[in-house]
Amino acid sequence: MDFGYTKEQEELRATVREFAEKVIMPKDIELDRECKGSHEILEELGKREWMGFIVPRKYDGQEKDSISLNITYTEVARASASIAANMDVHYLLMEAILRWGSEELKEKYLPQLAKGKLIGAFAITERGAGSDAAAIKEPAVLDGNEWVLNGEKCVVVGATVADAFICFFRTGEGRKGITAFVVEKDTPGLKALPHEPMGLRGCGLGRLVFDNVRVPKENVVGNIGDGLAISLGTLDFGRIGIGCSGLGVAIRSLELATQFAREREAFGKKIGEFEEIMFRLAEIATEVDSARLLLDRAAWLRDQGVRYTRECAMAKWYATELGKRAADFAIQVYGHAGYVRTQDYLQERNLPVVEKLWRDARSLTIAEGTTEIQKFVVGRLVLAEERK
Repeated sequence: MDFGYTKEQEELRATVREFAEKVIMPKDIELDRECKGSHEILEELGKREWMGFIVPRKYDGQEKDSISLNITYTEVARASASIAANMDVHYLLMEAILRWGSEELKEKYLPQLAKGKLIGAFAITERGAGSDAAAIKEPAVLDGNEWVLNGEKCVVVGATVADAFICFFRTGEGRKGITAFVVEKDTPGLKALPHEPMGLRGCGLGRLVFDNVRVPKENVVGNIGDGLAISLGTLDFGRIGIGCSGLGVAIRSLELATQFAREREAFGKKIGEFEEIMFRLAEIATEVDSARLLLDRAAWLRDQGVRYTRECAMAKWYATELGKRAADFAIQVYGHAGYVRTQDYLQERNLPVVEKLWRDARSLTIAEGTTEIQKFVVGRLVLAEERK
């Protein structure tokens, strides 16, 4: 593993950052305030060929390495964790089709997804089945050449902005009784209803309600009963993306805290000269580098074709918790201005909206497996290694 980035990767970072600062960052506050997603921004990312890195060129993808995707996620999340979360679930649909889908599914969906002409999402969570994916109960019943889906997926990132979803339903008993389906948003009987969350308010978070939704047999991903394995394998990849979102929030929080610490004076000197603030900036800067290394290691292992479940769990846990800590510290540095949301007050003083960073980071510690689940995964694998 090379600890440096190639010239191409550095150029990618600069290009994505410029776009994110000019186009995404100005819209992020509006999306948060209005609690709505942006299909338009995601389409723009597709036009710049940033939505199909993992897709082979034969399906109109870019066929790039996973570390380049990490760079893109992080720079987008620095501007908007919501948009980065949309990118992550979009990639989850592509990952599932690419690894388990039939050639027909690949030809039908991958070119459109890779170009951002279709936006994807991932629907698995039910009221009684979140971290425990094996507890899925909502049924799918075969009727002729179609599967009939009923029930609800209660928390879906991109529910109100995505064009197609990978959905998991109960088709039999036990762990082999779950099946994955590709479902398009315009399918009769499918409704996307918005949520109003605390954080990630610009990702189109909502719930999907299935009322006798009929999908063709050809839209099954993998084999009947493969759904649990597909979900777990796909989420390994997704956790890297969510971790990069946490890293992006941490980087932005560190930048804002550092800038304010250089400018704000108290007791006759810049507050950055106080040891407590200086040391915390040093700690967060060190943790940012640590999180980046963990995430890039997981991405590198993915590209080597080896299992990276432990490494992605470590990276997701560490990076999202860091995002929360860094955002919390930024609020502390800004004082009252850190938790105020009053737009005209902040604009008059040329101050950023800092509290939103913490709300987004808090959501990321839950998305695609809570911190506790990541610790459970890592701990279980550590014990298994010791038994060997």
